Amino acid sequence: MGQPTSHQRSINNNNFGNHTVISQGDIHYHLTHGSLSSEADRKTHVIPYPRNEDVIQRQDLVKRLNLLLPREPKFHSAALWGLGGSGKTQIALDYAYRRCEDEKCSVFWVHADSKATFIHDYKTIASKLGIDQTAAADGNALLRSVRNGIEACLSWVLILDNADNLELFGVGLSADEASNNLYEYIPNGPTGVVLWTSRDAHIAGTLVGAQRGIEVTSMESGEALKLLQVTRDQKESIEEPEDVETLLRELEWFPLAISQAGAYMKGMQITASKYLILLRESKRRWDILKVTEFDRHRRPEMPNSVLDTWTVSMERIQSENIMAYQVLHIIAYLDNQNLPRELLIKISQCSNEDTTRQLEEMEVLSAIRRLQEFSFLKMRHIEDGDPSYEMHKLVQEAARYRTTMRSLQGASEQGTLMQAEASDEVYYIGIALQALSELFPASEPESWGRCERYLAHAIGMSVWAKISKREADTSELLSKASGYLYDRGRWREKAFVDQRALELRRQVLGERHPYTLDSIASLAAAYHYQGQHEKAKDCYKEAIELRRQTLGEKHPDTLRATSLLGNVYQSHGQYREAEALYKKTLPLQREVLGEKHLHTLQSLASISGVYHYQGRYAEAKPIKIKTLALQREVLGEKHPLTLWNIGSLAATCQGLGQYEEAKDLYQQTLDLRRETLGENHPDTLRSITQLGAIYQDLGKYKLAEDLAREALELELKMLGETHPYTLQSKHNLAVALRSRGHWKDALALMQERVLGEWESSSGGLEAIRQLLGIMKERVIFQPDSSHAVIYPRLAELSDGTILATSAYSGDHPPHFPIFASENGGATWEWRSNLTDQVNGLGFGSQPALAELTFDLGRFKAGTVLASGNSAGANGTNIDLYASFNKGKTWEFISNVARGSAPSTQNGNPCIWEPFILPFNNTVGVFYSDQRDPLHGQKLAHQESTDLEHWGDVINDVAYPLYTDRPGMTVIDYIPPLKKWIFVHEFPGGDSWSGAGYPVYYRLSDSPFDFRYAYGYPIVVNGVQPSSSPYVVWTPEGGINGTIIVSDADHQSVFTNRANGQPDQWEEHNTPQPKAYSRALHIFKKYPNHLMILGAGNYQGVDPPGTNRPLYASVVDVTSVLKSRPGDGDA
Repeated sequence: MGQPTSHQRSINNNNFGNHTVISQGDIHYHLTHGSLSSEADRKTHVIPYPRNEDVIQRQDLVKRLNLLLPREPKFHSAALWGLGGSGKTQIALDYAYRRCEDEKCSVFWVHADSKATFIHDYKTIASKLGIDQTAAADGNALLRSVRNGIEACLSWVLILDNADNLELFGVGLSADEASNNLYEYIPNGPTGVVLWTSRDAHIAGTLVGAQRGIEVTSMESGEALKLLQVTRDQKESIEEPEDVETLLRELEWFPLAISQAGAYMKGMQITASKYLILLRESKRRWDILKVTEFDRHRRPEMPNSVLDTWTVSMERIQSENIMAYQVLHIIAYLDNQNLPRELLIKISQCSNEDTTRQLEEMEVLSAIRRLQEFSFLKMRHIEDGDPSYEMHKLVQEAARYRTTMRSLQGASEQGTLMQAEASDEVYYIGIALQALSELFPASEPESWGRCERYLAHAIGMSVWAKISKREADTSELLSKASGYLYDRGRWREKAFVDQRALELRRQVLGERHPYTLDSIASLAAAYHYQGQHEKAKDCYKEAIELRRQTLGEKHPDTLRATSLLGNVYQSHGQYREAEALYKKTLPLQREVLGEKHLHTLQSLASISGVYHYQGRYAEAKPIKIKTLALQREVLGEKHPLTLWNIGSLAATCQGLGQYEEAKDLYQQTLDLRRETLGENHPDTLRSITQLGAIYQDLGKYKLAEDLAREALELELKMLGETHPYTLQSKHNLAVALRSRGHWKDALALMQERVLGEWESSSGGLEAIRQLLGIMKERVIFQPDSSHAVIYPRLAELSDGTILATSAYSGDHPPHFPIFASENGGATWEWRSNLTDQVNGLGFGSQPALAELTFDLGRFKAGTVLASGNSAGANGTNIDLYASFNKGKTWEFISNVARGSAPSTQNGNPCIWEPFILPFNNTVGVFYSDQRDPLHGQKLAHQESTDLEHWGDVINDVAYPLYTDRPGMTVIDYIPPLKKWIFVHEFPGGDSWSGAGYPVYYRLSDSPFDFRYAYGYPIVVNGVQPSSSPYVVWTPEGGINGTIIVSDADHQSVFTNRANGQPDQWEEHNTPQPKAYSRALHIFKKYPNHLMILGAGNYQGVDPPGTNRPLYASVVDVTSVLKSRPGDGDA
């Protein structure tokens, strides 16, 4: 019976040459063929899949494949090997279709994953080659006939796909076992190509030459991006690049995972950000990774999800090498990077069920090699002669998924108890924890290399503590890691580890267990050394109180915690409180522990330190000398505490003016710390800073500058921007620069320093603010009595320069003065005047500034754009100007829009209030428009992709009531919400507070599409902002960041930390007086700092004779959010 038309899958009228037939699937043709020789004269194509027109060319792999398989009349073979889902089949399929284009080349495809599929596909080839299958004496004779038929072709390619079981082709079998393998049926020349794909690396050196295997791994980043774009059928939006990069990194650039993600995103119509959120939700992660889509380029019965694709390989390993199988599933619970061979050996030993014999190392190495051959492990590097490996994160995920599913399906009910446990994640996690606990050493300088090797694995075990029911053991391992991090001065990492250990110990040991109290004290130390003094105080107080209750007042641990609390008070500048604690603790420690005990010596050193910080240098020095002598006797010259006290004695000498003695002591401390602690330890960095400071006192300013720079560079890297050591180095560098006459650089550094929240011992945070310039009402320009400034605007350029301007009345024709600050607004200089170059009217009102952030036509990124209202009796004009030198000179570019002479009367067709927004390779100029006969005034914009030609007018806010007059557009982006916010004034809008021009806002996915967005008023406790709004967003203030809105009627600002929810607005005070159309700006580098730019008010608002300057305040957003309307300065 003939097949229905819908089932016929051959392709005719193709471009592969006359008589070519392509088989696409399990299709059987009843054809009459001529002799074999005539069949050999024409080319035949048997390929089960259509050409993948969207294939991503992986150029490096294609190039290597072409080198191994040149198109010449000789025999060649090669193999593509790698993880399932890495793209081997797609590369082979692309190669097959490229060879189909050769004039005389026949191409055959065989599924080689089993004997049954191999024979089935050989029968299909026999049919195409005209081989009489009924004449074959037996099945083997048919296979030989197919082999001979392929070899008889003039030019041919045979692709053997999914040859994962190499035993089918005789690899690894004895002579007797290999007698019936399939390899003898593989064509072998004299011309032609055999291309294998396999998950087993052992194919290279067996079925093909050792140098003829190509490993197929993850994609290059550019290839991965293209694959995601193709599978989701769209390019990422301008808001998405970071999310897409993060997603690809999460998927480790793995082709199958990327294709799966793209198909899901397309089907569900979600963004990369949303997919990431789903992927990171532990309860949904496996559901997302297990989703499959139909793929016409893969066999339907083959696993097509990330979690299932490696099942075949894992089952193969389980049948061959149970040790390799167990190691694979145990290391799935470790960090995927830097898996030392020593750790894999220890895991094998710990998981050895046969207690009657000890494992041979060669057995373990054989298991590791088998995992490498299946691409589950990769050698990363060799350190100290010991190789280290890495494992793909998605393979780990699949192994954990497989373990969980087997447990749920009751697979562990078979066999002995040990066998049952071996398939359970509790058992696997327990083995990993046992191996790490045995390998992680106590922290000593000579063991630091091994500690670092196992650190990430140890920390990662905390994730599995609850599942494994080994919380106490896990917390002990974390304590080892904490001790190492303490010795290395890595306080931020230590705090995280201590927090996790404390959580686990509280859960299983209780609040008062000694180990729990140790974790509280350890966490306090981590907070202290990070400069988080309040958190440190709270932890120490808790530890002291609990130790008093459980251990008693005089217990060494209670006394030690009390002394450490004194250290925190001392660091916080509370010297009297610190001194009282030291003097209370020291006599008890002498009584209980003795004069030379380490804790006694530390308290003695602390007393001398608190004297020093109070300026009591003469009292401090003899105590420090005494303490240092005892420490050298008890601890030795190189002990960290001895070194600390040498540096402390140097500081006291410095305070006494004994600079040469101090310099020698600082140099000695630095040399010994470099030797014992390393270059990057915080104590070493502190010594560099201190040595630089003494050179400053000695008048050697160049040396002081060099050392301050060295310290600052390392501290920024190791400690972060706001650590006290970093801030001190910024201060020292600024002082050195000032001493060398570099005032501008010194001032910029001083301003940076204040942005860290450090309370100095010489006057506190407020003194530093006054010194360094968190600014209040910093005057930029004060006009004389015949001029006035109003409507300020600003833009921060990519290099940090701030440009500011305003309307400036009094000159004819008027212009916009441009001012610049290169130090965060501390000082300003006039840079240029923006003048009307085409209309003869001047620029009298409503300036706008923006920086082009991308190349656009002939305009490069960094071009400064400006506009304004060039208005007079002849009309209103919104023109665009550009500066190619950061605002020093200006060039007219184009006219955006024209209107009649200015008048706010409805029906007068003029235009107002431009706002410039570069976005997505387009620039939009927004403005208020009275030209539409349907609206007294509306808000609209026009777009350009070259700045010289402008599109049609697009409405943004146009109310149906003719007399409604929305005005003054300002727009900003809200990254957590992935939306844009548009604010405007709305005379005629709902007002609950008597506001004449209430401020409204709306949200949209695109800044160029607000027309249908809903408009909300801003209302806070019956108060509404009114007139000339401005809006910015900052990431500070919480998980959603903060929207900040200013208006003309209030000194305060209105904020929203809930992604713009209408009932979540708040009002907070600022130090900048109210003004008409104040401008706001969040510093790009310092998002916690808000600049508020003000100028004059409309006539009648200020008392007669008032002439306000163009001026700015910079405020701390965190402080603003703590203030209330009417408070003092934020």
